[in-house]
Amino acid sequence: MSIFILPVETVEQILEELGYSKDILHFAQASRRCLQLAYPCLYRKLNLVISAANVSSNELACRALLANPQLFEYPRSLRLSQKKYPPASDSLLPCNWTANRERPLLAHSNMIGTFRDAGFEATFEMTNRIMTLLPRFSTLQELTLRSMTLPKTFYQIIHSLSDMSLRRLIVRACRLSSR
Repeated sequence: MSIFILPVETVEQILEELGYSKDILHFAQASRRCLQLAYPCLYRKLNLVISAANVSSNELACRALLANPQLFEYPRSLRLSQKKYPPASDSLLPCNWTANRERPLLAHSNMIGTFRDAGFEATFEMTNRIMTLLPRFSTLQELTLRSMTLPKTFYQIIHSLSDMSLRRLIVRACRLSSR
């Protein structure tokens, strides 16, 4: 008995219940038809870690999205961060309000006025590229930005997303750049 006897909606529901992207990926590798059925589930939740070490993989992800514009229709949730965090920790960030009440920005840094690291330029450029792609995600419902340096055009980009289906915006420990 073939799985293709089942209606497409039933197969999509089965894939959604699998939950693990590894299982969905294995299903997608079975045939081209399986790949077409698995695309929406594979791209439903995207997690991108934007760091100097991941620039090449993020570049490949951007190229794949631009080469296949239909992929912009699938993501419902997009998480961008400069470190890999477990998804459950987005709402459980510790706040240390007593560390330095006079200068809260300096409580976590020994440097005065600068937060740049060695890979800042590459990371910031990739963040800008991904931010310019955000308005293309037509079905995006949740956007999480964590521990990032955001471009000064961030507010215009978020405003353009407000016309779409964005329901939830989580911004944690981000810095706004002057560039």
